[in-house]
Amino acid sequence: MRLGRVPTLLCAAALLLAAPGPALAKVEIRRIAFNPRGADSGTNEHVNREFIYLVNTGPRARGLRGWKIHDRGRENVYRFRGVRLGPGDTLTLRSGRGDDGAGVCDGDCPVFYYLHWNLRNYVWGNRGDVATLRNRSGRLVDRCRYGVEARSPKRC
Repeated sequence: MRLGRVPTLLCAAALLLAAPGPALAKVEIRRIAFNPRGADSGTNEHVNREFIYLVNTGPRARGLRGWKIHDRGRENVYRFRGVRLGPGDTLTLRSGRGDDGAGVCDGDCPVFYYLHWNLRNYVWGNRGDVATLRNRSGRLVDRCRYGVEARSPKRC
């Protein structure tokens, strides 16, 4: 029985599929804090207890200029400007008003960014919502859903 080229081609295809491709930066939604403790007072301090937490889990930096985060109905849309997340860098986007900035570290460690939506009201629904992260071209990057049974903060 002659096997010919078929097993050779199958082996080559298997090797190509198993070989790792170029690693891309991956930005993920890790957590959403919704329905902060206490009555919904609407004070800036209380609104800022709502946040969404992102992390770059990839080995390369990713610029977020033009990226968006929005809620289920797209009533609230946040557009990123000049943020660049390096490998392991994290970003917390709070719903209320405040000064944006970044944590400083000496040496080779991740940077922690903190940004503010600068809204006067809450973003994330108390009885369920969907957070969607889209890149500059509008393509879905990540999504996190939670329902009425979820506990805050929701781990994604």
